[in-house]
Amino acid sequence: MEGKKYSGGELARALQQELLQRPSPDIIGIVKKSDREDHVALSLNGCRHWLHIPTNMIMDAEQIGFSRCGDHGHPLMKLSMEEPKSSEARVFLALLGQLQPRLTGPGSFAAQSFGDCYKGWRDKGFSRLTSVINCL
Repeated sequence: MEGKKYSGGELARALQQELLQRPSPDIIGIVKKSDREDHVALSLNGCRHWLHIPTNMIMDAEQIGFSRCGDHGHPLMKLSMEEPKSSEARVFLALLGQLQPRLTGPGSFAAQSFGDCYKGWRDKGFSRLTSVINCL
């Protein structure tokens, strides 16, 4: 049902019937090809640390932007993940979902540069130290 527009009444009915519930959060990160077969490399914190995600864990993917990374860049993607099988995996995916606003805010790799990142946090009223830490 993503992308559908609702009137106020339709939205209330869809919420009442729990039609808008997602079993797991979307993950937003940069991607590149993986050196592992049937995997995609994903990073939530810039181009230095990559996780290799099996493609069968990804329900669908949507490009939402492009992130500069030094002298190159990577697609910024929203990945909808398959429902985890174990309760432990569901907990960790839910925790990741709670971290996403910080990972994709002005202090994230999605910012065009450290300077843009720093300015974004400072503009929101954060201290210099907090701004620097959030951009690392």
